[in-house]
Amino acid sequence: MTKTFLLYILTFALLPFTALCVEPGGRLSLGQIREKARPVVTATPAPACRTQAVVFLDAATPDAPGCLRMLEELKSRLGDLPEKDRVDFYVLACSPVRAVREALNGITVSFGVGSDENRLLFGEFVPGEILFPLALVMQEGKVLWKGSPVDLESILTLIRNDRFELSRQVKIERIRKEMQMAVQASLPDVVLRCADDILKLQPGDSIAVRAKLYVYESTGRFSEALTFARKNAEDNPGDVNQTLLFFDYLRRQGDPAPFAREFRTALMRFDSSPEALYRILVYSLEALPFGWFPPADAASMVEKVRPAWGAQPLNRRIIFLFCEARVLYLLCDLSGAVRAQEEACRLSKGTEHEKEAARILEYYRSIPSRTATP
Repeated sequence: MTKTFLLYILTFALLPFTALCVEPGGRLSLGQIREKARPVVTATPAPACRTQAVVFLDAATPDAPGCLRMLEELKSRLGDLPEKDRVDFYVLACSPVRAVREALNGITVSFGVGSDENRLLFGEFVPGEILFPLALVMQEGKVLWKGSPVDLESILTLIRNDRFELSRQVKIERIRKEMQMAVQASLPDVVLRCADDILKLQPGDSIAVRAKLYVYESTGRFSEALTFARKNAEDNPGDVNQTLLFFDYLRRQGDPAPFAREFRTALMRFDSSPEALYRILVYSLEALPFGWFPPADAASMVEKVRPAWGAQPLNRRIIFLFCEARVLYLLCDLSGAVRAQEEACRLSKGTEHEKEAARILEYYRSIPSRTATP
């Protein structure tokens, strides 16, 4: 995670909080937004869902497709819950319909997506010209929470388990406003204090975590950023996102030895969570330098994930097969890689993954089989 990216996150996540008219405890219903937005993807509202979540984003930003996929995965994972505990999701983009469709680009979503090209709704609910991904969670017309979409799953879990406190969120919002003013006034010590105060109230809060990391990096204190990222992962042992953030700092440190140790520690930490192991597997295959990823450990991860993946949504099953094939390839099991990729091709017919699945299968098949010489 570069300093530029951290600044982007901090700017687009923090600045809106001074201008928002819709605060936790305020009134807002998803119906108000649906009625006024120009529909791009139409989905039937779920009246039995007490909880609603709306994400405001700019479809032209590079992270928009990833955000849409993340929300669809989250909605799918919540689909096994009792209907009253499910969440009615909606995405509103301050972009023309064409740009929203380009961001979707074959991504299948089961929630509504709307266009607010003239930013009338953004001006009403999230005033200002700043473009950002921002999530709001509502119940029965009352706003309970707002923050980064990355934190949606953990917040929804707190709400579902009756552990969410609106009064705590109101306190966090006050501190965030102070933190935003400290950023504008270039007061790094105040930013750090505010971030720590937020993390005491809400461990793992993405905005506070990234605020601290931004201060450390912008003041040339990478070692402190790395130390904090490690502590943050340890303080949030059930949140794989915090561990992946720590992994990214280890990768940037450039030394594979400590990464290998922390990787195995994480595998033990999340041994009973196929979901967490799946995310670690995907991250590792996509982000790590050559030679850092231990294929033998990855093989055990694949074996633990596979039994839980038969009932997963199609898109996730396809991605898992991509990963399994690549792990087998790294283990020099070429026939196993071909079998896994063939299954990925079969499932990918008619999806956004079809061409890529076929291309990778052809690659595996084109590798000549060699017999060892005496």
